[in-house]
Amino acid sequence: MAHKCDDRELKVTAAVLAHFHVQYFKEHGYLPPGDPNLSWPYCACSNSIIRTRGFDITLTEDEQLVYEFLVKVGAKPSVHFTGYPGKINL
Repeated sequence: MAHKCDDRELKVTAAVLAHFHVQYFKEHGYLPPGDPNLSWPYCACSNSIIRTRGFDITLTEDEQLVYEFLVKVGAKPSVHFTGYPGKINL
């Protein structure tokens, strides 16, 4: 049976991506292409967020921007984020 993702997981993904890419996102209106070299830092950041803030997190303003973008493009929760369908501005 496949794992069913929920909103909490997408919020953690948004928090991780905001940690690494919020400046880029604010300048361009979209996230940079995925980088396989960031898999380990993404995982470490995700673990840190869950340990310090719990799994059902309240997003910061920057994280909320990224979260809304992920919802808009229909992204799936993942610390191995590799991109999205095209450049979509908010």
